[in-house]
Amino acid sequence: MLKQVSFIFLLLSMMTVQVVAAPYVKIEQNKETVEVSALKITLNNESSGKIILQDCSDCKKIIVTITSDTKAFKSNKEVPLVQAKDQIGKSVLVSYIIKSKAVTRIDW
Repeated sequence: MLKQVSFIFLLLSMMTVQVVAAPYVKIEQNKETVEVSALKITLNNESSGKIILQDCSDCKKIIVTITSDTKAFKSNKEVPLVQAKDQIGKSVLVSYIIKSKAVTRIDW
């Protein structure tokens, strides 16, 4: 019985050491989603352009880039990106990659 208790204690000790010794992992947010009350968008063609993210005159202006990977969604259904131009001045959600400022999706 003493051997069984010792063995269980040894196993528990090893599991504790493994949990404590696990490497620290830093989780970094790489995407941002912003609600824009009045969309300001320019599309040069069907797959490139810019969106200005600025909700008030005192707010910081962020310019994000529309790429060929950008998707547009109306009521959670994908639509052609060119339809985003119909939303100029309207409220939309814009998701983009923080480092590259590349737009991943536009939702309305």
